[in-house]
Amino acid sequence: MNKTTKKNKEKKNELFFSFHEKLFELYDKTYYALKNFQFDSQVQSKTLFFRIFRVLLAIFIIVFGIKLILNKNTSVNSLQGFINGRVVSLSSPIEGKLNYFVDMTPGVFIRKNQKIAQVTSQHEKLITDLEIKIHESDSKILAIKKHIELLNKLLEERVNEYKNAKRKSNIHKNIRIKFEKEKLEETRAELEEVKSKKFIADQESVRMSELYKDGFVSQADYEEAIEKAKQSIKQVNSKRHQLEQTKSQLIAASHGLQINGALTANYHESQKKMIEKELLELKQEISKNSLNLKLTEAENKKLKEELSKQQVNTITSPVNGVVWTVSSKEQEFINQYDPIVKIVDCNDRWVEAFIPEQDFSTLYVGAPVTIKSLNADKTTWTGYIRAIRSGDSRVKVGNDLDIFPPELIRKQVVLKIEVNWRKEDSDFITNSSEFCRTGGSVEVQFERKSLAKNDYLR
Repeated sequence: MNKTTKKNKEKKNELFFSFHEKLFELYDKTYYALKNFQFDSQVQSKTLFFRIFRVLLAIFIIVFGIKLILNKNTSVNSLQGFINGRVVSLSSPIEGKLNYFVDMTPGVFIRKNQKIAQVTSQHEKLITDLEIKIHESDSKILAIKKHIELLNKLLEERVNEYKNAKRKSNIHKNIRIKFEKEKLEETRAELEEVKSKKFIADQESVRMSELYKDGFVSQADYEEAIEKAKQSIKQVNSKRHQLEQTKSQLIAASHGLQINGALTANYHESQKKMIEKELLELKQEISKNSLNLKLTEAENKKLKEELSKQQVNTITSPVNGVVWTVSSKEQEFINQYDPIVKIVDCNDRWVEAFIPEQDFSTLYVGAPVTIKSLNADKTTWTGYIRAIRSGDSRVKVGNDLDIFPPELIRKQVVLKIEVNWRKEDSDFITNSSEFCRTGGSVEVQFERKSLAKNDYLR
């Protein structure tokens, strides 16, 4: 047990001991007064009545005083407190003349999205310039749309041409492939034939060579046989080369190409490639114009919105609330961003309470509190501590932070309290004349963290 708790226990015992001592003393006096009283006169009867009344009154005052002392040691009361609320400021989006739709007297209730006022522009030249720009923009949009429509028609025609060229190219390619395959088979057969002739020529040259050695044939016959063998070799090599060339022609034909000294595309394939290039260029042109159309339409929309604002701009309330202050008068000429009105947001209210700095350590965020209105109705609410800031002294209604006076620095702690508002407190229309209670004074009671009431009841 710490020193603070011991001192509080000792103080509690002293208070109760003193209270019992006074109580017994008053009891003894009352007992002896009744015992010695003589019921022989009307004066004595009145004296007894007043004596008893004084004794009972003294007992009541002592008990009430003890209760106050106990409450003071188990709870903390705020030095000052008031209901705060968020204030929304509305300003003019343009320069012009101000006209209100409703009575803008402080305290008047305003609903969310309700039309408050309108500002009418007085700049005729600016409006004329905007109208000219919008007309030019509309003409540009129309021209771009027509150009895109023309490009789409041309694209459709080119797509049909491409399909036709592709069909013809495929037909030509299939014919070429079939031709080259047949030519390949024919060349292979011719190669086999010249190979057979070469084999016979080789055998004949060997035989004639042996006969020439033995002197059975002449030199002319021998040389003729050798020459035929050489020619057969050339014929085989020529056919092999022709076969490889035919294979290359077949591969080229399968890709829509042909080999005529150089690798080139056939006519229909060339037409198809050319149309493919045109299609790509058309699609790029359409995409470019479509993007230009979107940008022009966006600019046109901004110009029309600006024209609408410059002509008549309507101002609506973003919240359910009450008019707090009015900065601009009816029919007044105001500049852009000039303040018009401030509205208290009745859906965003809280309580600001101030306590002595020495009680700071006994409080904590989330601690339950009791709030009592100091107005005539004496309404009470419950709530909890949402934030604690030390060193502050006073916060203006509508502000969350403020600069505190130098003489009160580090003397008070400000608490921001979330309130459990009652259902009837949500009736903004009824409370609008009281600014939804914003700015009203309250008293806030906090239970100490380390000195709870049940410590005194043990």
